[in-house]
Amino acid sequence: AGQHENSIRYYNRALNHFEKINLRQEQIAALEGIAEIYNQARNFELATQYLRRALVIAQELPDIELQVEIHQLLGDIAINQNNFSVAYREYSNVNKLLGDESQLESKGLLKKLRAYRQIGFVYRNLGQFDESLLSYRKASNIGKRFEDKSSEVRDLQEIAFSHYLLQQFDSASIYYNQA
Repeated sequence: AGQHENSIRYYNRALNHFEKINLRQEQIAALEGIAEIYNQARNFELATQYLRRALVIAQELPDIELQVEIHQLLGDIAINQNNFSVAYREYSNVNKLLGDESQLESKGLLKKLRAYRQIGFVYRNLGQFDESLLSYRKASNIGKRFEDKSSEVRDLQEIAFSHYLLQQFDSASIYYNQA
């Protein structure tokens, strides 16, 4: 309802309660909630601090799924700040934690797909168009498994645009036509 101060107050109360009775996953949820409020208020530094606290707890559990979720949130915040090197690191951590694609179920594949797309975006903004192209191709290869035509079109467009930025106009044209 746009009442950030009240939200933070209630999340902090919950966090204190969860810390007293040592409910670790609930602590993470409260920390993520506080971070979300600060992110919405565009106070990225505080949002990042709370997510880093949540990440430490997730690593202590150890809960890979929570770690992946937190790294994704940190990457999203870094992109909002145009801090592409931090965003790259966070999305690379997502891929590292998820491991080999052949061992993942659809939920994990979707997270890996999103990470590759974000890495492609990061590389493009860093002017590293070859790496951007490779990342979008990896995303496209994973995306084909889901038979989602709109995502497939989007991936083909991203590959085409990467070729365009590399001034490979014939290749760009081929991918735009496929899209």
